[in-house]
Amino acid sequence: MFPIKTYYENEAGFADFYSRLKGLLCPHCKLTGFLILHGFLYGYAEEQHMAKSKRGHRIFCSNRKNRNGCGRTFSLLLAAFIKHFTISAKTLGNFLSNIASGLNRLQAFKRANGPLTVSSLYRLFNRFQQVQARIRTLLLSVKDPPDGRGISDPAVQTIRHLHSLVHNDSCPVACFQLLFQVSFL
Repeated sequence: MFPIKTYYENEAGFADFYSRLKGLLCPHCKLTGFLILHGFLYGYAEEQHMAKSKRGHRIFCSNRKNRNGCGRTFSLLLAAFIKHFTISAKTLGNFLSNIASGLNRLQAFKRANGPLTVSSLYRLFNRFQQVQARIRTLLLSVKDPPDGRGISDPAVQTIRHLHSLVHNDSCPVACFQLLFQVSFL
């Protein structure tokens, strides 16, 4: 039995998950052998407001015919997206990086080329501030925080800790979601 993932990095990661699908426990009924691919999960694209983009896959625990599954579905999401948000993980990561570099929220978001309105931007940042404790707790479980002397803003400390998790140019928000298998926000 393998644990169920919530996020995958790319189609190769999904193919690996799909090859083990029949050996996985349903997260709802905990039965093995009844999971099947149920289709794609779509959401609005960040760049084009009315266009849809593929954000993941739906998995179905089959209760059809003589199968004993529960009949419920769950999602397997691309880590490049934030669950329940139009904004991508990369745009959110760029926005947070800009804040850590000293820009105010509005300047940071304009530099990140985000598609949201100003009021949405502030709601997004407030959501980040509300989940900071959970993010820091998860980050502390795998890595000590960087030296925070001289930084009084807890949001900037959290962002720096998040960036210390990533060593190359990859998106820190997507890396967080892949590592912990939970939504960033």
